[in-house]
Amino acid sequence: MNILKISALTFAAFVATSAQAATYTEGFDQPFAGWESRWFGTQSNAFNYYVSETPSNPDPSYQGAPDVTGLWLSDGDSYRDGGDYGQIHISFDKAFGALLTSFSMDVATALPSGAALVFFDIDGMQIDSFLVPVSPTSVYWTPTGYNNVSVTSANGIGGFSFTGFAQGNTIVDNLVATTAPVPEPATWAMMMLGFGAMGATLRRRSKLSSTIHFA
Repeated sequence: MNILKISALTFAAFVATSAQAATYTEGFDQPFAGWESRWFGTQSNAFNYYVSETPSNPDPSYQGAPDVTGLWLSDGDSYRDGGDYGQIHISFDKAFGALLTSFSMDVATALPSGAALVFFDIDGMQIDSFLVPVSPTSVYWTPTGYNNVSVTSANGIGGFSFTGFAQGNTIVDNLVATTAPVPEPATWAMMMLGFGAMGATLRRRSKLSSTIHFA
């Protein structure tokens, strides 16, 4: 095996071990308001419904009934400001969404006809759609069952939308997002040095071959 093949295999292995896929999770655990400073809060336009849509409950730690887990989801497009009260349109930060390869979450809805859910890629093209059935509940509309939905995409995940009167009727929980491997800056530097070394080797070989003469 020549030096070029060895170098290529070495750098391919180096990149494979240095660039790891990242997995982000969000279970809206206590303290509940902490989700706003984590990835789902910073990389999307998601809001706590009880904060964005209900001015009488400005406490970011408020989740509704005491036994509720998860987030009553809103996109912050408040009907009080002339926005669309019903639908929820969640968009990820463009750079973050471009890296996403998969996304899953548990969903509970109080809508008798179910909640229509659509995922789209970074170009706004539909990835998949679901009809989330109405969830069984206990008192004060505390869901006793969730439905899991998941998607994968080779063109990033731009976000998702719930149509109909989803705001105030939809809870999400146990979010999991996976991003594609991205080489670290040190990895890129090593790759550039490696390619430079391979280029120098090729130039030396070319120079040596040009000085050989046959009798």
